[in-house]
Order: sequence, then structure tokens, then C-alpha cells
Amino acid sequence: MSRFLGGWKVLTGTSYYTEVANFAALPTAAAGNSGHVYLVKAAQGTWFVNRKRAGLYISSGTAWTRLGVVVGIFSDAAYELYNNTDDTKKVSWDLSGITANNERVITMPDANVTLGTAVGDDTAYNAGTWDGNSDVATKNAIRDKIETMGGTGDVVGPVANNDEYIPQWNGADSKTLKNGFVKTSLVLDADFTAADEVMVGTGVASHNQITLAASEFLAKKAAGVATNVSAADARTILNVEDDSDKTDATNVAAAGAVMDGDFAAADEVMVGTGAGTHNQITLGASQFLAKGAAGVAANKTAAEALTILGVASGADVTSSNAPQAHKISHENAGTDEISVTGLSGVLADDQHVIDAEVQAISINNVSEDTTPDLGGTLVAGEHGIKLDPVIGTNLSYSGIVEDGTAGYGNTAIGELVYLASADGKWEKADADAEATTKPELAMVLSVVAADATVLLLKYGYIRVDTFSITNDGAPLFAGCTEGAIVETAPSGSGDYVRRIGSVYDATAHTIFFNPDGIWVEVP
Repeated sequence: MSRFLGGWKVLTGTSYYTEVANFAALPTAAAGNSGHVYLVKAAQGTWFVNRKRAGLYISSGTAWTRLGVVVGIFSDAAYELYNNTDDTKKVSWDLSGITANNERVITMPDANVTLGTAVGDDTAYNAGTWDGNSDVATKNAIRDKIETMGGTGDVVGPVANNDEYIPQWNGADSKTLKNGFVKTSLVLDADFTAADEVMVGTGVASHNQITLAASEFLAKKAAGVATNVSAADARTILNVEDDSDKTDATNVAAAGAVMDGDFAAADEVMVGTGAGTHNQITLGASQFLAKGAAGVAANKTAAEALTILGVASGADVTSSNAPQAHKISHENAGTDEISVTGLSGVLADDQHVIDAEVQAISINNVSEDTTPDLGGTLVAGEHGIKLDPVIGTNLSYSGIVEDGTAGYGNTAIGELVYLASADGKWEKADADAEATTKPELAMVLSVVAADATVLLLKYGYIRVDTFSITNDGAPLFAGCTEGAIVETAPSGSGDYVRRIGSVYDATAHTIFFNPDGIWVEVP
């Protein structure tokens, strides 16, 4: 039986009909629909009771009548066959292997046909009739036979296609195949007749057997074919002399090699005299191998070496000899002792050192030495120490500083700190309490961890672009936030007021730090 899974259309010539899902979906067969034809796509109802089959239906004005068999075109995914007694046994269709724009036709022969396991495999192998049947119907039966071969003495391999087979041998060393076939081009172990025998191709599908004797090679000379050759023939092919050796004097000389035996004495040196030639020179005592301004490389005496070097005999940079090589550059033409009165130029007036030479090794101003260290007391005399209030860079300062120990970690430049009496460390100042307001004050100048050495400003100018200042000249006070400074004095009861300096330039975020020694509690 067959089953329609849906999705089909009806073609009758060039006419197309209105489709409905099933019989119940047809409109009423009233007079207005008389003569109209509809396509019912799916059957409906129970067999032998109220079954309404799929197909074309025409209205008579009072009822719908089916118009017989309709030729359908189905999708391969929408049609299947199933067994009449067991509908779990089914056949589906898959037409995806057909080339695009092609239609394939299945033609049934005038015979009962049982489909096999493969296309064209219509003759199965029958072991009982094979040996007595010399006219096998198809080569597929031969393939079936070969595929079942095996066992000791058989040669069986894969079947690439229906034209290639590997048949069974009559015996392990026989070239005669079963059923009378013979293969004479096969090479077997039995074809070897002796040890050291080599098979060499002599052309297409042919070969020769060559036995190598002692001290022989398989080779091909300039002419002829590959064969066994003697050692002499091999040397001829290799273009090597008989008994050739790398230490042989004749061969070494021909190659232009230099050997240890070419040295005739100690201290002998080989010097090239041209392309592919050399000379041997023996160095005597206190001699050099050198090349002068002209000539060739040769052994030179000490005097000749001094001439090449341009050095006077006895020249020495130690105190053992006078500086003879240098003294000729003296202004008095080389006299060992220099008389100031006999000189001219910048040294004529006993000025033994040029000012520029002194300046080159001296410090012209303190800014050139980033770590100055006085050896004693610096006396200003009737002068002052000038601070620079114009600070051009954020987090910079000009003033008097000292080192201290940070009492907290991650210090920030510009924080107001006090010296804690408990441990001698610097902590953040806070106007909320007397103990954190009245002690010695300073401003942090470096970022360090807790217990590390921190640089502190005790007096001077400092620029911090995050300072909240607005009025030039306004007084500044310790704030009620730890480490902060404010323009407005704390006013809460119990707060402490202590002036720490003033605003120098609000636009440039610069203050003058000069903490007052007086603090007052707000009542």
C-alpha cells in the first residue's frame, strides 16, 4: 500500500484547480457553485463508513461528485510504501542523487523481479554449481566467488571495480591459475637461482638477473646497460686513481695543499706571494713580520718597526724614560723643562691653566649638582637664600625640606601631616582633635609606603593642582578631613584652628607653607 505525506499539486493540461485540505473544506454545492471543480488534497473519514477520497470534485448544484483518478506529482519526502499487514515495514524515496534538471525513468521488465543488495548484482554466487559452469552469467558472480576466496596458499586482494580481480593460485609457487588461466609475467621467489642475484629491468615488462661476485658493483658505465662491474671499472666511473690516498705526496702537490712537512724550521711563517703561491719567512730574535710603506711583507727589525709605528726609540709612558715621543709638541720645541718666562700666548703671564679648561671640570652653579653635600657650615653673610615662588610644574616645590618616617602607607604629595610623639612618625593632620593639630606640621613631598623615608616640606612654596583654593593671599588652615587644608577656618565645637600658611597664586594652585605655632579650640 502507499501513503501520501502531503504537499502535492494537480496538473491537467494547463488547468489549475482551487485546492482544499479535505472534503469537509469544500464550499456548499449550491446552485452558485454548479460546474465548479475543486481539488481535495487529503482523504477524510473511515473506510466503508464515510470515507471521502482525495481527488477532483465537481459540483452539480446540489452535491459534490468525485471525478476519478488524478495523476499526482509528489515530493520524495512526502511519499512512501508500506507492507499491507505490518505498516512498520516501509520504503522511502531519495532522489537527491539525480543531477539537476534531469528526469530518470524506472522501467520494469516483463518478469517478476526481486531486488538484490546492489545495482546490477543480479546473479549470486552458487558454490555448488561454480566449478562445473564455464559460462557464468555476469562478472558479478565472478566477483562474488573471488570475495569468498581465502586460506593457505591463496592470493586474494581488494576488488577495485568489476574489471579487476585477483584469482586463486593452484599452488604457492605456480604461475598457473585455477580453471586454466596462466600469468607468465609474475616474479616469484623461486625465480631467484643464487645468493647475491639482482633483478634488473631490461625494458618494458622484462628483466634480467645478475649475480654480484666478490668486490663487484652493480653500475652502468658511460655506455651500455646496468651490469656487474669490477673495482677498476668503478674507479673509472668515479674518476679516482688506483690506490688514491689523501696523504699521498703526489696527490697533495697536485691539489696545492700545504703540509706540516713543508715547515723547515721553528719560527717559520708562510706568507702568500700571489694567487696560489706562498713564501716562507723565518723570524729572528727581536723581529716582526710586517709590511713597510713599500714592498712586500717580510721580517723587520725593531728599528724598522719603530719607523713603521712612528715612535722614537726609547719612548715610554712610564717614569723610567723621559716622554720623548710627546715632548716635541711642547711650545719650547721639546726641552724637558718648561720655563714660563720663555713661553708666549696664554701662559706668558704665569697663567698656567686656561679658564675654559677649569670651567669644563667645575660646577658653575649649584643646579648642576643634584645631590650637593656641604663639608661644613654654609655662611650666607650679608645675603639671603632666595626661594622661587613661581612653580611651573604640578607636585613641585621650592623651600626647606627634611626627611622623616611615614606613619601610614601610600602617602600623597601635598598632604598635611604632624609629627606623632608616640613613635616619632608622621601622620595625617586632622583639626577635629588637639593631638592631631598642635604638633609640628609639614607637607608630604614624596609617595612612599608605611615606615619608609618620606621627604617633607617644612617651609616654602608648593604647587598641587588638586588644592581647593580660590583667593590669592587668603589664610589657610588645617582641615577637619585627614591631611586636608582649607581656606575657611574650622568652626564646629571642639574643632581646633591652626593656620598653616596662605594662598600665593590660586590660578597656579600654589601656596606658601609657613605653619603658625598657635592653635585655638572652638568653644
